[in-house]
Order: sequence, then structure tokens, then C-alpha cells
Amino acid sequence: MVRESGRALGVPTAIYRAWPCWVPEAATLLGPQFGIIGLVGVIPCIVVAFTAKKQGLHDMMAKCLVVRAG
Repeated sequence: MVRESGRALGVPTAIYRAWPCWVPEAATLLGPQFGIIGLVGVIPCIVVAFTAKKQGLHDMMAKCLVVRAG
């Protein structure tokens, strides 16, 4: 992953970008009544199918791109 400017991703930005991964986990730890919060983490990933650069909402918010090496 790199920033849109081409620079490497820093630790704070990587943590910020990863929120769709930890929001559902945190919701399950709180209990079953918070299960709907888990859907909040899925929606940003679905956006990938509808954007030109194939970025998730979390990628757009963190201003980063996922690139393939090689």
C-alpha cells in the first residue's frame, strides 16, 4: 500500500485504514446486541465494486492505494 502521492504508508495511516477490520470485531466483543455495528465495517469494502480505482471507502478516507508488486 502507498499513499496517493506514491510515498510509503505510515503506521498511523495504516491503522486508520484498517478500521473496517477491527470495528466488527470490537462490536462482537460488546455483545450480540451490537451485531448490526458489524455491518458498518462491511459497507466500506463493498464500495470497491463501484469506484474507478477500485478503492474501498477506507482507502479513500486514508488517501492510499493498494498496488501489486512485480
